Amino acid sequence: EDALQSMEATTEMESLFNLYGFEAADCTNLLDDKDLLDYTATVADTSANAKPLAEIEAAADASGSTRSKSGSASAAATGPSGGPLVRLSGGTAAGVDENAAADWRRCTDRVTGSDSSAEVEVSLRPVHRLPPDSRYMFQRYGDCLAAVDAQFDILRRRLLAQLSAPADGGASLPVTAPDEVSHEPCVLIGRVAPPPGAAAAAAAATSTSGTSATVTATAGPSEVDGRLAPPALLLECPAASSGSSIVNVDLSGCEQSRYSLFPGQVVAVRGSNPTGRLFLAEAVLTPTAPPPRQLSPPGPPCLDLAVASGPFDAASLSALLRVCAGGRERPHALLLSGTGWRRAPLFGRVDPALESAAKFCQQRGVQLVVQAPPGPVYPTPELPCPGHGALCVPDPAQLIVQPWGHRLAFTGVDSVAHLAAEEVSGGGGGGATEGGSGDRLGRLAGHLLSQCSMYPLLPSHDSLPLDYPLWGRHCLLGDDTPHLLIAASQVKPFIKLLPTAAVEQGSQTPCCCFVNPGRLSRGTYGRVRLGPDGQLVEAEVLRL
Repeated sequence: EDALQSMEATTEMESLFNLYGFEAADCTNLLDDKDLLDYTATVADTSANAKPLAEIEAAADASGSTRSKSGSASAAATGPSGGPLVRLSGGTAAGVDENAAADWRRCTDRVTGSDSSAEVEVSLRPVHRLPPDSRYMFQRYGDCLAAVDAQFDILRRRLLAQLSAPADGGASLPVTAPDEVSHEPCVLIGRVAPPPGAAAAAAAATSTSGTSATVTATAGPSEVDGRLAPPALLLECPAASSGSSIVNVDLSGCEQSRYSLFPGQVVAVRGSNPTGRLFLAEAVLTPTAPPPRQLSPPGPPCLDLAVASGPFDAASLSALLRVCAGGRERPHALLLSGTGWRRAPLFGRVDPALESAAKFCQQRGVQLVVQAPPGPVYPTPELPCPGHGALCVPDPAQLIVQPWGHRLAFTGVDSVAHLAAEEVSGGGGGGATEGGSGDRLGRLAGHLLSQCSMYPLLPSHDSLPLDYPLWGRHCLLGDDTPHLLIAASQVKPFIKLLPTAAVEQGSQTPCCCFVNPGRLSRGTYGRVRLGPDGQLVEAEVLRL
């Protein structure tokens, strides 16, 4: 009977690895570990009799049935291709050779070496928590508008600061009202409105104050299957005193400036308004995020993180824990998000698989951070905490890492794919502040930082029920740009350095590291190493 169960577990895992694209040799290496087979057979059983992963690991180590932990980590880091999928080191992208995994091990010797004085005790503290008495999706119209306008005010101040000191050193242009006639060059600041005919067009055209000033727009050339279609554009210009106005913008004059737009984006349009009814745009400018907070490093050690996103099952979770927490190259913290945990809010029961993972990480000195899986509302409340040193956070979440003070922000919602479905680009030339970037993945990731929101698309995607008041309190980044921004997506895994505003003229531009670790069900996860000053040292996307 035991042999039959092992054969069934082996067959199941071989089919999983074939599905995820692993080579036969990698299947054999992992299937040689008896503890992994036992865990696959037991963790799926959510009864109280399921054997915890820590007990399995201890029994396997005692019997000598497993390979050395250094060998296990090496196999996981190299993957079927012999190297990481994506690597970013020292602030620049570089090719990866067959020794890339060894390079990563060398840079993590601080964690795995025998010198215990080099190890640092790490604690993570959430910046915000969803109140337990929150009334989800109970949204009053005024509260929704207040949340959206709060984001607009933050971005408007940033744009005004940029316009007051142009990058080319020229004279600053005046900021005009949407209906003000101007034959001279001027600037108009507003939010890209959804096309007329969309379900949320009425919300974009209504007043933001007690005085209603609704403007009804007729369907025009910017309505194509509910998507934006330049060169015609509708720009909403909220005003606290006079309500909201919508002005038509013609982007056909942006021949020397490239733009990338989506509904809900706050931009500054440079051009003229000869009639007061149609703004002739020459360039579109986007806000630049402030630099991450400068840190006072307590010492030379760096912060090592492992990040992964579901969906995941027992096999992929077990393999991840063995590589990250069970190997020699242990990170300070392991961040998990996405589907994979079960939620029982009525009884507050903890998922047995989550409890086993928390025990396993606690025994190995790795801080486990679990983000809530996708729920019927966004932001999503956290799961019941299993204890054992684990930290459960809502989605999205922002964390402060002590003793360094690094600021992390991560979400399990596919913001990148949602933006990719709505974004339109055009024009020619242009720079970074004018949306001119040929790197589409970097441009999509940059929208989150530029719009100071972990979900900047407004109105939200049809599949995402957005609670606007909670979105305004927990999704906005504000003036604290994170050092690391993690957003898992179904697009291919990637790592980008997103530039922010320079601290002073001529100084080096600080960057925020954006990581898309991919999906753990596809066999990918990320490793990130941040220096004591908050800047990226090295980041990789690896295959299990």
